[in-house]
This record gives sequence, structure tokens and C-alpha cells, in this order.
Amino acid sequence: MRKKLRFRHELKFYVNYHQYYLIRHRLRFLLKRDPHTDESGEYHIRSVYFDDLFNKALQEKQAGIENRHKYRARLYNKSDSVIHLEKK
Repeated sequence: MRKKLRFRHELKFYVNYHQYYLIRHRLRFLLKRDPHTDESGEYHIRSVYFDDLFNKALQEKQAGIENRHKYRARLYNKSDSVIHLEKK
């Protein structure tokens, strides 16, 4: 039996400012603010993903393999004082 390939699919919707305000107001009681945000609630992310000489990560992504090992370096708010090295 062959496993059916499944790909992640995102839907994005535009909302006007009033809708944004209502959604944000309702969610603030359910969700915690991300610790990387500044006073305005925003932050900048810079990520670098790594692959091997054979492009294994790229090939696995293109093949739709769900459980892959991905490595990245990430920093927040244009500061290199803390660099997060992550295995996803």
C-alpha cells in the first residue's frame, strides 16, 4: 500500500483594520504575547536553513516527506547577541 503524499496548505485572508482590531482583542485573552516582540507587538526574524552536500533537505521537501530533519540558525530583531540554533 502506497502512502498518499500530503502537502501543507495555507489559506491567507485580507482583513480590514476593524476586523483586525476585533480579532486581536478577542485573542489576547487566549494567547500569550511572543517574548521576542517589541513595544509595538512586532519583531523581525532572520533565518538561515542548512542542507548537506546532496541537498537531502530540499529533496525530502520536494518529495513531500513529512518527518524531516531541518536545521536552522535564527535571530530576532536584527540582533546577533543571541543566535538560536534549532533542529526542527
